[in-house]
Amino acid sequence: MLNGSEETKKIWTVSELNRAVRQVLEDTFERVWVEGEISNYKLYPSGHAYFSLKDGDGQLSSAIFRFSTRGIRFEVRDGLAVLALGEVTLYEKRGQYQFVVEKMEPKGKTSVFLARLEEERWGFTERIQNKWH
Repeated sequence: MLNGSEETKKIWTVSELNRAVRQVLEDTFERVWVEGEISNYKLYPSGHAYFSLKDGDGQLSSAIFRFSTRGIRFEVRDGLAVLALGEVTLYEKRGQYQFVVEKMEPKGKTSVFLARLEEERWGFTERIQNKWH
């Protein structure tokens, strides 16, 4: 039974609350850089990839969609340290927040070296050099 003060309080539906939380997250963390290590990376046939970014104290569920995966010129794999630019949002149906990556680059000397090897392996560096010479 509700007492008198509780009867006048706003009662949210799950969908309303999720929508409101999503708006707050997206307004507050519109475009942010996050540093972390790739974990549980899985690329799907749709071109979307799902993974976690983690550090010593936490992890962040992350996604990168097909239109953004095309811009990545290195092999993304578990254990790789990266810097990722994206937006924090909430997947309303599950009530789970996630980081949606729009750009990602390797972090650290080892990661940059590995990325350059991947670029050379795929001919990316050569295509750029040929385009500008």
